Amino acid sequence: MSENTVTRSEFDALMRELQDVKKRLSEFETKLGANDGLSEETAQVIAAAVAAYLGKKATIRVIRRVSDPDQWSHQGRAALQGSHTMPRTRAINR
Repeated sequence: MSENTVTRSEFDALMRELQDVKKRLSEFETKLGANDGLSEETAQVIAAAVAAYLGKKATIRVIRRVSDPDQWSHQGRAALQGSHTMPRTRAINR
């Protein structure tokens, strides 16, 4: 069994790199958190749309962003294309 040894200078370089990654991660989380909030007006518009759809007032517990903004369009296209299936008929050999 061979043992890998790390010199002090290599260890210090790894620690500096780790600190840099931690700093960048913290900045990214701060930036992500700042853009994550919904305005009160947007929440009220969503609540009004849900109430209009259901025909009564509903309690909205959670509003989440969809990870892929195109997911709705993909799902809609799949449903539309799936509803237009042609009936299978047997071919007539002549």
